[in-house]
Amino acid sequence: MTSYSFRRAFKLASFLLLIAPSSAAFCQPLKPAPDNDPTGYFQQPYRIADHVHLLRQEAGFHVEVIGNVTVVEQTDGLVLIDAGGSPGAGRRVVELVHGISAKPVKAIVITHWHGDHHFGLSEVMKEWPHAMVIATADAQADMNIRGLPAQTDAAFDATQQAIFDRLRKGFEDQSHAAQNEADRVRYAADAHEEQLYSEDFRGISIRYANVTFTDRMSLLDDVAPIEIMYLGKTHTDGDAIVWLPRQKVIATGDAVVSPVPFWRGAYPVEWVPVLEKIKTFGFTTLIPGHGLPQTNTSYLDTLIAALRDVNTQVAAFAAKGLSLQETQARVDFSSQGKAFAGTDPQFIEQMKSNWSPVVACSYAEATHVPIIQGKPCAPVK
Repeated sequence: MTSYSFRRAFKLASFLLLIAPSSAAFCQPLKPAPDNDPTGYFQQPYRIADHVHLLRQEAGFHVEVIGNVTVVEQTDGLVLIDAGGSPGAGRRVVELVHGISAKPVKAIVITHWHGDHHFGLSEVMKEWPHAMVIATADAQADMNIRGLPAQTDAAFDATQQAIFDRLRKGFEDQSHAAQNEADRVRYAADAHEEQLYSEDFRGISIRYANVTFTDRMSLLDDVAPIEIMYLGKTHTDGDAIVWLPRQKVIATGDAVVSPVPFWRGAYPVEWVPVLEKIKTFGFTTLIPGHGLPQTNTSYLDTLIAALRDVNTQVAAFAAKGLSLQETQARVDFSSQGKAFAGTDPQFIEQMKSNWSPVVACSYAEATHVPIIQGKPCAPVK
């Protein structure tokens, strides 16, 4: 077994220990992974239900993440939920969608403004230029916070590639300096994935939603009707939740991410009631923004308990007049790390990197400080 193959097998085995056993049914793709993808970075297709497929990365940690893409087959065309996180990812979405159905894509729902969910739009829209692109009004307003060019720009590409090259070299240096084989393989794989992402990112340009809503809208159909809703602020200020009542499938974007939530720049206090609303839909499958689908509410309960715990601690410290830095130093996350990250060292690091930001955002809400998209809730110490 090659070192990459060992890492892949170990990564999947470790990941399966973190998830509900019912989620394991969604681990087998409809086609084998390509030979040039030892880390599972490229999206692969999975069947979720009648008329519903999912395109996602292999389970486990990724140094560069691509948001899940859901493909819904309606009578007169396909609806995508998100569009991939780069031009390269968008091209793979096009290829994989053609492998699922010969029908055209008629609509694309963007769940929120973060680029790992919509930077593939430029390539998807080349293939289906007349498709509706749907987002909440707030998500539409924030879609280009990163400042992408309207058309491919060589100078912009060069600047981005220099950043990716530095990141890749950093992982290579860590691999060379590693004191054990596990770390050497881990950092070498991260460098490889960074290289794949840098290739995917070339030629990027921004595309926007052309249909917006503020509350809800419907895409009616006899076999797979779709309800698109804004239920409140969670991961961003404009998260769309997509419900398929006939299939009992709900797609949440990054309002739910498994196995480790993305909490930076979020709304921890307002997040909780939205998760409570999602529980009431009676879904049989929940498709998160990243990670494996869920077939019960157990993971939602874990998220709700974690957020309530953080919010309760932060509110108490804020009420006593403690500063943000004092509060960050006092909040106890010991139970959170074990619940989400298990013993996987990369997920543990990811979880720890979330701690100060989620406290800062909870503190902002407790002290009535506005949260601005694309900015830290407060300086992270």
